[in-house]
Amino acid sequence: MAAAFVAATLAFTAVPAQAHTDSPREVKSSAYRGKFYNPRYESVRKCIVHRESRGHYGVVNRYSGAGGAYQLMPPLRRFAAKKMGDPWLANIPANRWSRRQQDNAFYAIVHYEGLKHWRGGNIRCF
Repeated sequence: MAAAFVAATLAFTAVPAQAHTDSPREVKSSAYRGKFYNPRYESVRKCIVHRESRGHYGVVNRYSGAGGAYQLMPPLRRFAAKKMGDPWLANIPANRWSRRQQDNAFYAIVHYEGLKHWRGGNIRCF
């Protein structure tokens, strides 16, 4: 029963855009360097990308609807789009955003709300 639950919660529908990573060190550096970028969070960001999507920016969790490298749920995706100054992205699933846009969303969310959306999990990133 527990194994089935773990398998179900980790099930992703992947859009092959990038090979998966075996460790946070293999996650590429942020494609975003705009006003919200803070190099202090880069190692945490890499860990979160590894934990949430194994480096795939085009994934969707078919059970929760979370999407993209950071597994953004729709309300958080809409919040990020607004804060990024790109409200037109709000209704586009995060897994369809570019790598730069998803990295921008991460840094905008961290700037306004901190890291609370990525607490917990089986891999501790902060």
